[in-house]
Amino acid sequence: MSTLQAILELQGSLDTAVIRSADPMVPEIADAFLPGASSNPGWYREIQAFMFPGGGDHGVDADADPITALENLVAEQHGDRPAPTIPEAARLIFSLGAVIRLTGQVPTEPYFRSDPAADFNSGLLDEVFSLVAPPSHSSDDGGARGTMTDVVELFREEFTGWRAWYTVANQLVEMELLRAEIATVPMCLPSVVTIDGIESVVVDTELSTDAVSLNALKAVVDPRNWHKDYPDFFCAMEYKGLRSDGWRKVLEHVGFCDIDPDISPRLHTMLKFYKSTVNGPDRYEARLDYDLNDPVLIPPGDGKITVDRGFINMWSTKNDPAQKGVGVRTRKVAHIEGLRPYTMKRFVCAFGYGFAVAEMLFGSAAEYKAGNTGYTPWEDPATETPEQGTQASQLQGPGTGPTPHADNSVASTAISMIAKCVQDLSVKQFDLADKWLAGQLTVEDLAQHTADIGARIASDPWKFIQAISQPKPKGY
Repeated sequence: MSTLQAILELQGSLDTAVIRSADPMVPEIADAFLPGASSNPGWYREIQAFMFPGGGDHGVDADADPITALENLVAEQHGDRPAPTIPEAARLIFSLGAVIRLTGQVPTEPYFRSDPAADFNSGLLDEVFSLVAPPSHSSDDGGARGTMTDVVELFREEFTGWRAWYTVANQLVEMELLRAEIATVPMCLPSVVTIDGIESVVVDTELSTDAVSLNALKAVVDPRNWHKDYPDFFCAMEYKGLRSDGWRKVLEHVGFCDIDPDISPRLHTMLKFYKSTVNGPDRYEARLDYDLNDPVLIPPGDGKITVDRGFINMWSTKNDPAQKGVGVRTRKVAHIEGLRPYTMKRFVCAFGYGFAVAEMLFGSAAEYKAGNTGYTPWEDPATETPEQGTQASQLQGPGTGPTPHADNSVASTAISMIAKCVQDLSVKQFDLADKWLAGQLTVEDLAQHTADIGARIASDPWKFIQAISQPKPKGY
């Protein structure tokens, strides 16, 4: 069992308890860790059916069991599987702590094989924590290190819900049972919005670190690298070329990457992405925007993802892209056909679907070495040209004319660039509104927004001149 499966089954254990228990405390506890869980029972079974269409034919149970999750996770780690990533470790221990809190409050014998916190499971817990502890940790260490008895007591006494996570995580760090960087991973707090009439999940994050530089993060963040940054979920990223509007295309394949796709099919989605930079003098920033490729063409995508858009904005906190110190703000918006809105929330959070940047920041970027040729660099070759109409020819029926974007007029270029400018500025306006509503808007935020608008107004005319000087092929 992969780490992702273990995380999903541990969180699914709360759903199993909600379904099978008549104790009124169970819904209350489930909601404390996964808000809305009690009013949306069956979400775990829904994800299992979605990811494993063969169901029990492939040894997949409809109900979750925490002991099964932990035993399978530990068994896999005795092989050659890599240890959980930093963000995975945060979700794993959060989910384990939620289950231990549950079993300490209500009897769970009827529907769990056993209590993970029982004395006879202490060895199993110790093996799990050996995957997330500082490198010097071992099961026979003594002295100041915490014990599994301490862990159980901490979870049962102080882990009262998701708001208590950072406090509990930092105590585990002090007990030398959890690596410090794990305690800094942002929480997944999704919401549901309507995009073009489609209910979609939104996850926003903001984080910073002094462990990597902006240059290091830029070196790994291109979507063509995501399967290297986070191979547990991003199984493959196939580059499909440059579009005529300056965006690029990539075919994304995600899922349980260590499981045969005949057992657990992948999700296949054609995305477009656009990279831009701000290089000083007072701000060094890199921005990655992505969305579903348009017009939507099925195949090569499978149509299961009908909304998939967002951004990763990165900036140097030291005003030097080569120095360690970077801030990151992200937004992920997604709709998955066949899943209820609440189930999509659980899917996005359990799989880390909205947290790819944390994987890149805490993993790939920290380990990146200059000269590594395994990654697609941030800067693209100036000699690359848009591919010639392969998608347009499939979209056009007999007797139809070229796609609207095939027009090579100055007017069409102006309209396209104005639309892009308005879209970018609207996103920034929404960010300011979000901060204002949360009481976090500062004078510095307003000053930076004004500076960004000024820079955009100054630079876009030159981009326009460059754009109209390039020939546009028919189709993209």
